[in-house]
Amino acid sequence: MQSVLDMPLAFQPRRRADVDFIFMPGTAATLRQWRPQLRFQGAGDIPAYATSEAFDGRAGDELQGLIFPDIDWMIAPQSPVVTTLRTATTDAFGDTTPRGRLFALGHDAWLLHAALRAGRSPSPAAPLTGVLGTLFVDEEGRVHRSLRFARIDDGQIKLLDPPDGGG
Repeated sequence: MQSVLDMPLAFQPRRRADVDFIFMPGTAATLRQWRPQLRFQGAGDIPAYATSEAFDGRAGDELQGLIFPDIDWMIAPQSPVVTTLRTATTDAFGDTTPRGRLFALGHDAWLLHAALRAGRSPSPAAPLTGVLGTLFVDEEGRVHRSLRFARIDDGQIKLLDPPDGGG
């Protein structure tokens, strides 16, 4: 175009001003490629949200700033409940890494069963806190779950406070 117009052309890339956040569904492997590209394109400071598929147990600089929900088994492995459960399952079954989420589900199902059997149905006002998240049973008997959110900062998982309103 420069030769056709006989003048130098200049272009300065800029990002849109109306973008509040970026939603990036995908696996950790995919997002490890995309986050650096966003930073290169000048969009590294826009909050980026992903699903729990984004975290495979390894935080790294490539995922810097990524915000995602997941179960405590994955994002809070040092919590006392998770540590106890991991130790018990490892002692009983050996390496539980590939089945960790399944053990977490079994643990919380057992907690929920025990609460219901004792006549304490977890409600929104008094939920059950497990390793899958916060659980309660609605009036129709459906179990609801809310997850915690985490952000990857400096290659480490940082748990985020729940939004105002409890969750």
